[in-house]
Amino acid sequence: MHRIPRHALSLVPLALLAIVLGGCIRTIQGPSGAVIQETWRGIPGDAVTDLTGSDSFLLAPDDLRLLADFSYASMGNSYGARCTGWVVPPVAGEYTFWVAADDGAELWIEQEGKLVRIAWVDGYTSPDTFDAQPTQRSTPIALAAGKAVKIVTLHKQGGGGNHLSVAWQVPGRGRQPLVASDMAPAQPSALQLTRLRATAVADQKRAKLLRKAEKYWTSGTTMPVSFTRKFTVSSEAPLKDDTGINILLDQAHQTQFAMLWGLRGQIRNQGFRICSSV
Repeated sequence: MHRIPRHALSLVPLALLAIVLGGCIRTIQGPSGAVIQETWRGIPGDAVTDLTGSDSFLLAPDDLRLLADFSYASMGNSYGARCTGWVVPPVAGEYTFWVAADDGAELWIEQEGKLVRIAWVDGYTSPDTFDAQPTQRSTPIALAAGKAVKIVTLHKQGGGGNHLSVAWQVPGRGRQPLVASDMAPAQPSALQLTRLRATAVADQKRAKLLRKAEKYWTSGTTMPVSFTRKFTVSSEAPLKDDTGINILLDQAHQTQFAMLWGLRGQIRNQGFRICSSV
């Protein structure tokens, strides 16, 4: 195990940092909720097939949260999400479902033990806009009163705005958003509970860092950032000019971790200074 020395990056643009952090911060849900949301990050593309065709989708999700309602927004870029809930029809009859999303999304419902796709979004829609595409609306589906039915959404976000919401129409009523009171409480597995706790801890750390960034931004002062990182390398001794890892903020304002061996001082034509290993 080769330990990388600790660094301080003192020229972080605070407005940028607040935007980057704010995009990934969500209100932490309590231990109960109606919808299990699983998120896989770092997957390019804006179609559901980009999610389901990714090798990452075969692995455990990066994040897991419990949502009160069947909706969310502002989760960042290049992610895919699967949400699972159990609707409880209040009366027997035919129900209609809708889905709205940015970018692509699919809505599935369990029928006779199998999940069936009943509605979807190609491209994107505006938030809570359920009539932009004819495929957003399901055909009427007969459901029994009081019998919980599993529904699942698959959602893929590329870049820019992002959201997902589901609505339904109970017989004799108008269309309404699908909320916690319409669903049975979620029952995560033991493995999902472990992931849920880990996500909650990470969310708390991000929220704390966001509050710190906002404090420095408001005061107009520079916020120092320090970190420690470990990397596993081969058993061979490092080269004599191996000076470690540097942090680079490029002109596109993306924080990048780059192995910059033998390089110290300033990266020119990139817009920001960096600190090299000591």
